[in-house]
Amino acid sequence: GATAATAWPGSWISPSCHPIYIRGRDAAGNWGAASVTQVCIQGNSGPDTTPPIAPVIASARLAGAGFADVQVTWRASTDEGFLGGTVTYQVFRATSLAGPFAQVETDITGAGLATYTYIDVGVAPNTYFYYIRSIDGVGLMANSTQRAGRTQIAVAAGMNYVSVPFVQADESLGTVLQTVNVRGAWTYDGCTRTWSSWSSGRPAGQNPLQTLSHRGGVIVDLAAAGTFAVAGIVPTSTTIPLCAGW
Repeated sequence: GATAATAWPGSWISPSCHPIYIRGRDAAGNWGAASVTQVCIQGNSGPDTTPPIAPVIASARLAGAGFADVQVTWRASTDEGFLGGTVTYQVFRATSLAGPFAQVETDITGAGLATYTYIDVGVAPNTYFYYIRSIDGVGLMANSTQRAGRTQIAVAAGMNYVSVPFVQADESLGTVLQTVNVRGAWTYDGCTRTWSSWSSGRPAGQNPLQTLSHRGGVIVDLAAAGTFAVAGIVPTSTTIPLCAGW
């Protein structure tokens, strides 16, 4: 059937909103009821001087054979696909949080995806930090406020005290300690004066210690010397409750 709608007059100014009425006609010439939708026009004449919206880093994980790679995932900028919005992304890397940062990949074109992922291959044993940049059609840019990172330390057989420097995408103990051969793990809560533990000799459901985060340290008993590697998002701040006594 045919459809009918009001036409755009070509003279609407920004900002303004207007109702658009649409109705359809069947083969017998009968018109149906009109539906209405609101169309808003917003923009400014002249060159684009507004930077795009910065992307948000969602996670960073170890990946690849021997966990030698790092996988950084970010959410698409919310202005991608809109006039004057983000059209490409760039990944930057540095050996320290303060920089200097350099681009490590060719530009990644926005493709209407909810998230994008970059895998930095073979980065072990280095410590690296990452941020993501969005760029619009005229070259204006915005950098993610978050930083992702990966690092590693050598650990000895037997008892080691370690902490997690990054916010983890998966805080399960098995994932956080996936690069070492763990026999046991313990944490202590100084406020409740209680220990929580994990043992490879217990059934999984009988281990009270199930997760590890950047908010506390852990004592680990390792069956062999190795490398504790970890990746995640650099915390902007960390709050650790303190109680009287040890």
